[in-house]
Amino acid sequence: MSGAFHSSLMRPAAQKFESELKKVHFHTPKFSLLSNVDAAPTKDTELIRKNLGLQITSSVQWVDSIQNIVKEGVTHFIEIGPGNVLKGLIRKINKDLVVYNIAKPEDLEKLPF
Repeated sequence: MSGAFHSSLMRPAAQKFESELKKVHFHTPKFSLLSNVDAAPTKDTELIRKNLGLQITSSVQWVDSIQNIVKEGVTHFIEIGPGNVLKGLIRKINKDLVVYNIAKPEDLEKLPF
């Protein structure tokens, strides 16, 4: 890592972000959201707001997050952005999972769905 992401050194940024989050109205999502803070799916808007702030300073529960997503029946993932770091991390957890990478708009045309 090139920075102090997901650590207590990010607390000043987290406090500013949490202050801004208080101004945002959240609608109850149609689908559960999973936070890397606790790796648990939820539709609770206040918990979503809280976890958005906490994720800046909290350790990422990556393995638990991916495993819980798979428990929900997900078998295909899309990584958006240059590179394929997340693809590699997902495949280390479960080699049967399919991960597509979208680095540029024309990559969307390559998706099989």
